[in-house]
Amino acid sequence: MSSSTDASKLALRADLKRARAALSTQRWRECSRAIVTHLERHLDANPASRVALYAPLEARREVDVRPLDGWLRAGGAEVAYPALRDATAGFAWVPSVSALTIRDKFPEPDASCPMLAPGELDAIIVPALAATRDGYRLGYGSGFYDRVLSTFCPPATSLCVVFESQMRMRLPVAEHDIRCHFVVTEHGVRHAL
Repeated sequence: MSSSTDASKLALRADLKRARAALSTQRWRECSRAIVTHLERHLDANPASRVALYAPLEARREVDVRPLDGWLRAGGAEVAYPALRDATAGFAWVPSVSALTIRDKFPEPDASCPMLAPGELDAIIVPALAATRDGYRLGYGSGFYDRVLSTFCPPATSLCVVFESQMRMRLPVAEHDIRCHFVVTEHGVRHAL
């Protein structure tokens, strides 16, 4: 990645974090709930029995997809969460959210949760700081989701979740950046690919 792309991503991340942190608690909850409703409708129409979620960091005002966990399990789906083991980025099956523990500030499946192999997911819900209509996303810069999306998609479908205020016409894109299949905001689901 070029140093100019690095610098533009760094500045944009800082701006996006500030803007998202400024969301009121009420607005954050309303928009998150609307996004979860759109995800439920999408997953009803496009059944997925093995889904990867993420545990949102409330302080960062990440889209709160926690209600989706119970909804998926009630429908018989298996749920996985992001895991980093021995420097390997992936997902682990989680029997319940109580199996998540804080590791390096992020909730992760505990060591007893089995890691997934590529091909074991139908859908991946992907957080982001920003997204474009054509499915590019800007994350926190660790590259976790670029690595796992390149491994698990296909067959999994990726659904990037952001607030409408985080949508951008363009984002700085590097060669390793992976597009998501769908972008979901409080306004609905957009097919990106």
